[in-house]
Amino acid sequence: MTDAAIDAFNALPDAELHSELHHCCSSTRWIARVASARPFASSAVLLQHAGAAFEELREEDWQEAFAAIAIRELQAGDDATRSATRLALRLYEERFGYPFVSAEQLGAEELLMRVRIRLGLEPDAQQRASRAEQRRLAHARLQRLLERMGGVPTSPS
Repeated sequence: MTDAAIDAFNALPDAELHSELHHCCSSTRWIARVASARPFASSAVLLQHAGAAFEELREEDWQEAFAAIAIRELQAGDDATRSATRLALRLYEERFGYPFVSAEQLGAEELLMRVRIRLGLEPDAQQRASRAEQRRLAHARLQRLLERMGGVPTSPS
């Protein structure tokens, strides 16, 4: 990561910083933990701190984060696939108490398959999987933010 990226990140006005961080993860507690740790010495330190901030989240913080990235409807795919996906997403939310999340853009059939697989998991295993997806998504979005701020190449996550 470039020094220009972290310098620009550290210099963001508070309101803009909170808005940018909200795009990465909508947990108010996570945003506060990351924002309050400025200034960061490097982009690597920022990314490490942002990852560690997830360890401080409570159940309600995770729910807040999941709600913002939930997949609730699918626009692509044939009518039968969209209908089956709506049903699977509803069953998923009823079973686990929060919406399905994915850090990846998924095609219709792939989404349906993943939701069905996750429906078969035990609640604790599914919760770990959802939290890992949230972490991956936040990390990737934070990397893209740094890239915009300082020309940092984005690595796959």
